[in-house]
Amino acid sequence: MKIVIVTSGSRGDVQPYVMLGLELQQRGHEVVLATEQRMEQLVKQLGQGRLRFFKISGDPTLMIYGKKNQELLAKGSIMKVLQMAEAHNKGFAEQVLADTAAACEGAGLVLSGMLSLTASMSAAQKLGVPWVPVCLGPVMPTAEFPSWAISSSPFRWKWLNRASYSFIFWAIWQQEAARINAWRSSSLGLPPLKQGPASVLASAHTAGVDIPVIMMCSSHVVPGLKAPADWPANCHLTGFPFSPAVAAEADVELRLREFVLRGASAGDEQQQQQQQQGGEASAPLYLGFGSMPAPDPKALLELAVQVVTLTQRRAVLVAGWSELESILSEVQLPPELLIVQHAPHDWLLPRCCAAVHHCGVGTCGAVLRAGIPSVPCPVMLDQPFQAARLVEAGVACKPLPFRQISAEALVGRIKAVLADSAMAARAAAVARQVAGYPGVAAAADVALAAASPWQALQGKL
Repeated sequence: MKIVIVTSGSRGDVQPYVMLGLELQQRGHEVVLATEQRMEQLVKQLGQGRLRFFKISGDPTLMIYGKKNQELLAKGSIMKVLQMAEAHNKGFAEQVLADTAAACEGAGLVLSGMLSLTASMSAAQKLGVPWVPVCLGPVMPTAEFPSWAISSSPFRWKWLNRASYSFIFWAIWQQEAARINAWRSSSLGLPPLKQGPASVLASAHTAGVDIPVIMMCSSHVVPGLKAPADWPANCHLTGFPFSPAVAAEADVELRLREFVLRGASAGDEQQQQQQQQGGEASAPLYLGFGSMPAPDPKALLELAVQVVTLTQRRAVLVAGWSELESILSEVQLPPELLIVQHAPHDWLLPRCCAAVHHCGVGTCGAVLRAGIPSVPCPVMLDQPFQAARLVEAGVACKPLPFRQISAEALVGRIKAVLADSAMAARAAAVARQVAGYPGVAAAADVALAAASPWQALQGKL
């Protein structure tokens, strides 16, 4: 069967679907991953040539590079973020719809990331095939906690929790309704939708043809550290979508491997444990902000130098999308600091003593799996929500928002985390719990069991 996975966004929005795609391909299916051109190399490399890439036009994620946009995103005003996204995407939005339909041609099953829900759903409806939303965090409505999009609001009335999800879905639908319905009519021959995907899920439930919703994360990023009691049976918390195989040491960049293992044998667990307790050859700190571009790359480099100097710890700074290569000569880097563009989390993080990171949900999963404590420095969007979950789980100190970061504040938190033996023990315990989730295997089981709801929903959307 041809299975099409449609997603959009940064590496953290694409890599999880590559892992799911590999699981489905291993079960004998032809898997197509449709996303932006920028992610083609990632899909091909991580997908080991076993997944087919299909280009979706445009690039919504590029909006985070603008300084003004970064400020809006950091402030977390969801309505302003939606307006900004609409303005950025307007020029290529219609082509994205056409590309999505083209990618799904011949599919027997369509899976969708959060930024592609309405287009992929419409394509699946046209084909009459199952459609399954696959999310990376706890996005389904519940009375137990509000949507992450308003979780930082000072107004916390429990009776508004469920309504917060409806509001967010409504706001998104208001922006895309005219464009989606025009495309459905002119290109797909489908009737207009009264509401967006959330309403379709509700209608399916009422019609007795529940559409499964997969959330590829563990309960450690859910408020209360457990699935809400009022989530219906079609909500599936499957665990983080980790790669089934840890990166081979021989495949790790040589200078990274040598730096991390300096003074230690990669196979000597006792020696690595001794390293994490400190000393000249101690396990390094992980410093990384994923796909969040640093507004001032030189300041980020100088901060990393200060961290190394003041903590007397080695550190690996994973640059990600931050443009650091061109300014390396402007800052005198100590030998205790290594800068790499990318690094395999599954290999690197278990060899670190703690992680300073932006709290993207994928990074949170990798750090939780590694069993090391966190210093959360959230930048924008859902990251403060995830940072709060790490604190709730007992594996992180009080978050330090990236826009408020200083060497003094960061070093203080790093030292506190490294001195907290109870936190270290808790992180190790949580790692065992995270490893107990079935991950992509369970997600694939749910997806492949999905049935087409469209006949039962005729005239009800």
